[in-house]
Amino acid sequence: MTAPQPSSGRLTSGPPPEGALDDFSLPMIFTHALEHRLSGSLVLKGPYGDDVVVFAGGSPSRIRTARMIAPLGEMLVRLGVIADVDLQSALFRAQNARERLGKQLVSESLVDRRTLLRALREQLLLRVRSLASLPPETQYEFHANTDLLEEGAPTNQVNCDPLASLLAFVRAWPEYRRIDDALAPFETAPVRLHREAVLDRFDLDDTERTLIARIANGAVATHAEIYKWGMAPERAIRALLYVLHITHHLDDGTSIPPLDAEAPANPVASLRDSALNTGVDPLRTSATIRALGASDDHREATALWRAGNLEAAQVLAERAVLRDAQPDYKALLGMIVAQQGGRPNFRRGLALLDEAIAATPHNDRALVYRATVLRDAGRIDAAIRDWRAALAINPKNPDARVALKRAEVSGDSGLPRRGGHAGWWLLAAIVSATAILVAVLLRR
Repeated sequence: MTAPQPSSGRLTSGPPPEGALDDFSLPMIFTHALEHRLSGSLVLKGPYGDDVVVFAGGSPSRIRTARMIAPLGEMLVRLGVIADVDLQSALFRAQNARERLGKQLVSESLVDRRTLLRALREQLLLRVRSLASLPPETQYEFHANTDLLEEGAPTNQVNCDPLASLLAFVRAWPEYRRIDDALAPFETAPVRLHREAVLDRFDLDDTERTLIARIANGAVATHAEIYKWGMAPERAIRALLYVLHITHHLDDGTSIPPLDAEAPANPVASLRDSALNTGVDPLRTSATIRALGASDDHREATALWRAGNLEAAQVLAERAVLRDAQPDYKALLGMIVAQQGGRPNFRRGLALLDEAIAATPHNDRALVYRATVLRDAGRIDAAIRDWRAALAINPKNPDARVALKRAEVSGDSGLPRRGGHAGWWLLAAIVSATAILVAVLLRR
């Protein structure tokens, strides 16, 4: 792909605004964004959906992952800041107030702002590490100067050092070949720190800090010799040296200063020289904003539905489908509508579920939703067929397993019984006989 030209007529450099991670790896994109102080949103189209990284001045400030990873409440419980029981009630209040959990907790003085920022920093590092598992064929888009997670609002303050987040990513990155290829030219050269290196910015662990201290204290050794020191697994040492190399915090014989040690002398020229800064088609940006908004609505609708607030859940589920008519969104809406009660709601909900399953026949979640709706309507045989179909697709689906087991035992709406229908008639007869006997005794 030919790099776009800025208004100055000078060719831009670096990764293009859209491509594949196989051609431009995430460490390459992260370091380029930091070097050029870019702001915008990086959308990664992975196997589970879209992951979004928002950059502010070259630093990742917020990440939303396609899968639920390190939710804020879980981070606060892990840090011992809030009890799980208090978290559940706070989540309920935040949902009712349509407010973010962190802001709700701070307004209620349950968490102070400094603690909240610490939790957000830990959350960001965990989510950065989760991006390391994205396959090389993952497609990316960079939406310059656009905060897709706030629909155009200014990016929030950065809570985590970009150098620390880069090292956190590479520690978990399984692309060993790329790391080895990048280090190959330096294998026989002595490892020396750049005189302007700012190593405290990397958030080193104890082993890494000890290794760096040995190098800083004058120990002259090549990469191969450092691996033999045995201070850490070779892969861990390679990851550290790779990050120090690509950020120029090791002296590689060039005059390039360490990355992010100081602001660029001419930031305007730096921005103009970045291909990423040209962004993608604005119309696609608008479509992406709508899709992300639909995803947020779907998540909130799911949480409200699980909490039993069907009316509020339906409002958000309807809006998600209106913004992006994905089968998953239709399936959830169909489930919520059908559970509102009444024949019209049942018909509409079932129709939405049928549409979702027709579009994605291997959607085990949609099959479980439809089975639940059919069971509640008394159509147990049809429900059993859907549960079995869901388990054929995903044998580990817990909802389908539990519901099918209950249905096979009871043969009705899922309520367990013993002894079949004859058992219920016998119990009813005993209760009636007892009532008659009590009535006769009372008349005497």
